[in-house]
Order: sequence, then structure tokens, then C-alpha cells
Amino acid sequence: MNALENKFSPTRATPSTIGCARMQFLVSILLPLSVLDAGTVSDKIASTDIAFIVTNKYLNIPVAHKLDEACCVFGNEAPKMKVSIEGEPYRGPFAIRLAAAKPNYWIFYDLSNFYGKKLTLSYTGNPAGLSQIYQDNVIAGHENLYKEPNRPQLHFTSRRGNSGDPNGLIYSEGEYHLFYQHNPWERLWGSWVWGYAISKDLIHWEELPPALYPDVTRAALSTGGRAESKF
Repeated sequence: MNALENKFSPTRATPSTIGCARMQFLVSILLPLSVLDAGTVSDKIASTDIAFIVTNKYLNIPVAHKLDEACCVFGNEAPKMKVSIEGEPYRGPFAIRLAAAKPNYWIFYDLSNFYGKKLTLSYTGNPAGLSQIYQDNVIAGHENLYKEPNRPQLHFTSRRGNSGDPNGLIYSEGEYHLFYQHNPWERLWGSWVWGYAISKDLIHWEELPPALYPDVTRAALSTGGRAESKF
């Protein structure tokens, strides 16, 4: 039996709402993206844009393991992507190697909060990878999640992406709160967010949306956190 049960609930309380009631998080060392990633999307680097109206819950995105599989268009750097909502910058730039042919794996992005809105992706790599991106109400490969041959079953792992070291481990009112370095876009180091998951027994986990995202100049990278009962 699979001991790890991850569920996704976009309406679950976030760390900020928890913090208003009983916690204070001392977050983080914020490092410039120039330190974390090799380059950024700038006006000097050509990008290809695609735009569409959000009609489904998830955006499924194909990823290649190797730069040559992604057919990068500049140097040895991983290509970058930016996400805009209704013409306004929302996420990125972050490194991602879109698969121009058969993907090695798929990542996903939750679009639940953007139904009916115009979403634009700007990408500096091979535009062929953009043509494989699609919307759906299920995650690509969902039928095999947590059934993969080398997937740990007793330790928490995120559904997709690179999971790094834990940054905040908190127990409050019967729940364990796990915050950890997480790259939801790639298996590469960098483009970090604070991943977030909760558990009542440290075996069965509920993966929630990331607690912290980087802004346009800095990534969410931290050495730890602290909880206080009063502040």
C-alpha cells in the first residue's frame, strides 16, 4: 500500500493566514536571481509568446532533461520563461527546458485562480516546446504519481520538480507544517520557491500551493524559520 497520500487543496489556509492567528515566520535569505540562475530574460534575448484564455485547472508543461534536447537558442544557459496574467507580469523569469520533441517528464501549473483570464507565456528557448503545452483538469501522468519505481513511500516528496532541504518545520494545533526549498519547474538547482505541505502523523501528507514565490529580482531561499505563539 502506498503510505504517502498527497492531496491538493487550493483553498487551504496559507502560511500568512496561519501566521495572523498564531505564528510569525522569520523568512529568509533572498538571493539575487543572477546568483541562482545563469542569466535572465531581457529585452536583448528574443522570446516567443503564446497566449490563451484559461478554461481548465492545470497547465501541463513538457520538460527535457538535457539542454540539447530542449534546443536552447543561446549559449549553454537553460532557456527562461515568464508568465503574465492579463498583460501583467506574474511569475518568472525562471529556467525551464521545454521539450521540443518527446518529453522526459511533465510538470504542471495550477490555474484555478485564473479561469476566464488571458495567460501569456514568454519563452527564450525553442518555440516547438510551446506547442506541446496544454490545459486539462488533471495533471499529466497523474495515474502514475507515487507509483514510480524509485519514489520514496515513507518520506515526503513533492509531486513534481526538485525538492531541497527543509526551511521551516513547525507543529501547531495538531498539524505538522513542512516548508522546503522547491523548484516546481525543473529538476535543476535554482528558481526556488518555498514548497509547503502538512501532515497529522508525518506519514500521510497534503501538498499545498507554494508558500513563498520569488519576485522579479530575488528567489525565495532561506536557511530556516521560527514560530512564535504571540507577536
